[in-house]
Amino acid sequence: MPKVYPKVMRIEDHSLPIGETIHDQVEGRADFVVRRTYGGWFKSLMESESFDSYSGKYVLAKLLNTSSSIVWWHRLHPHAGAFVYYNPKDRYFPDFVALDTDGVHWIIEGKSEKGREDAVVQAKAQGCGIARPSIGRRGCLRRPAMGLSHRV
Repeated sequence: MPKVYPKVMRIEDHSLPIGETIHDQVEGRADFVVRRTYGGWFKSLMESESFDSYSGKYVLAKLLNTSSSIVWWHRLHPHAGAFVYYNPKDRYFPDFVALDTDGVHWIIEGKSEKGREDAVVQAKAQGCGIARPSIGRRGCLRRPAMGLSHRV
C-alpha cells in the first residue's frame, strides 16, 4: 500500500475561468459539455466543478454527491499537484478525494467504460493494491467506488 503524505490545497486556486458561467447539472451524455462548469454539488467542497469526461468523472461526481455513505467529496484537478506513485517511477493524478460516513478518506480515479480495461489503468490498480472497481445495483456506490480507489 502506498504511503500517503498530506497535500495542502489552497481554495483560492479554484476559480471560474473568465467568461465562464456555472451551468445546471445535466441528466444525459448528449447534454454534457467537456470542461463546462456545473453547479449544484451539495456534498462537494466547491460550489461548482468541471469534468473532462462524462461517464468517468461527471457521473461519478453525481454518485458521490447523492450517496448516503459519502459525507463530502472534492475534485482533484491536476494543477493542484495531488498524485499517487503506482510504481517507483510512475505516478497518476487521482480525480477525487472523499470522506465516507465511517470516517475513511478515499482517493478515487474515475474511468470511462472503455478506459477501465486499459493496461496502464490495471497497472495503477495493481501498484496501489486496489481491488477491481464496481458500482452496485441502481447506481449506488459500493466500496471501492467506480474507477481506482483506495482507503487513506
